[in-house]
Amino acid sequence: MRLIPRLQNPFERKHSYLSIIEAKPRATTIQATYGEKPTVPFSTLRNWYLSDPSVKAAIDDMVAQAVGPGFYVTCSTAQAKAKQIVDDFNAAANIDQWFQTVLPEVAYSGNSFTLKPDDWTDPPDFVEQIIPLSTVERAKRRQEGGSVTSIITGIEGREVSYPVEDLIHLAWNIVDRSAFGTGLLSPLATSRFDSDGNQVPSLLQMKADAEHDGHRILKKYVPRYLVNFEASDEAFRSKILPMLERLRTGEDIATNVKMDFKELTVGSRYDPSPLFDYVLNQVYIGLETPLMRLYTSPGFTEASARAAVEVRERFTLLAQRFLKRAYERQIAEPVLRAWGVDTVKADVRLNWGVIDVPTLGFQDVSRIYELGGMSLSEYRKNLRRFGVELFESSLDQPRSESDQARVNGGL
Repeated sequence: MRLIPRLQNPFERKHSYLSIIEAKPRATTIQATYGEKPTVPFSTLRNWYLSDPSVKAAIDDMVAQAVGPGFYVTCSTAQAKAKQIVDDFNAAANIDQWFQTVLPEVAYSGNSFTLKPDDWTDPPDFVEQIIPLSTVERAKRRQEGGSVTSIITGIEGREVSYPVEDLIHLAWNIVDRSAFGTGLLSPLATSRFDSDGNQVPSLLQMKADAEHDGHRILKKYVPRYLVNFEASDEAFRSKILPMLERLRTGEDIATNVKMDFKELTVGSRYDPSPLFDYVLNQVYIGLETPLMRLYTSPGFTEASARAAVEVRERFTLLAQRFLKRAYERQIAEPVLRAWGVDTVKADVRLNWGVIDVPTLGFQDVSRIYELGGMSLSEYRKNLRRFGVELFESSLDQPRSESDQARVNGGL
């Protein structure tokens, strides 16, 4: 297959190619394919997540709130086999760690890609099936505006194509039928243009530039001097200059030659702090969490802190619902079908948190015994848990016919 020149496409984010595919000897078929790239390269978003503390803190906090409590699976009460199959799969495929690995990618980029197993009855570790997000370059469509057929990755100049049927693609907040989702960092890492058509750096880049410029200003404020030598001896200057260059802040030099030191100062009439606060506020708004201000700003009352937590909880519930639906449809259902289980009857549901096991009281235990739900020996063991003093007895024998008739009468 060879490529011929790119065609003009009205959609800015899509790129059109013509592929010459040999169908038969002396016969060729022209097939148009359309590639769509992410608005911001995933590698760029990954780098911002790893390098900006406020970004990483916001993403990690959301992940901890969403998947930190753990999860469990429930099925229809008549489908105990289905629940056992799903529980065994979750343990073998390391689904708990998979949730913790894919959710940060979904949060900052809106996407995560995992290879489906060849055999759903014998799954590999799903964490090892995750495709490195920074290698994903584009999606391919059969026709413009049509469905996505494959995801293209690039590693060391070599392209690899993955059919979408072989992938679990977690796509968060798809806009305008895009092939990719939209994460929290997408608008923060996107460059814009002013009214004159000049490109304006992204908000994250402006924040990084402000931090870098602040560092340079701090370096400038360290006392710096212009040294004037009255002696014009070249040999002296060749000896003194290396010494001056090696001087650290706070160090002095002693010499019997007269020198004039003139301090250089940095002054500015413009206070950039309001602009920096604006950029910082925009970044925090883009991260969709008030917790960053809760951590850094003084004066937060208990009521304000509680309101901030409530705002974050709504976003956490949304993330949990997204993962829940993706798991049930793209993982649990294929697993059950592979084992020949009816997915509708099984009614698999993923739940966040831990199973709420009720605490039994004395009356509950007694009623269970009366209904025949436990043996006399089990009943006596439970009574000891409630502090009832029991003595050695031969009561741990099978119930007599009269006792059993009494139980049956109670039923």
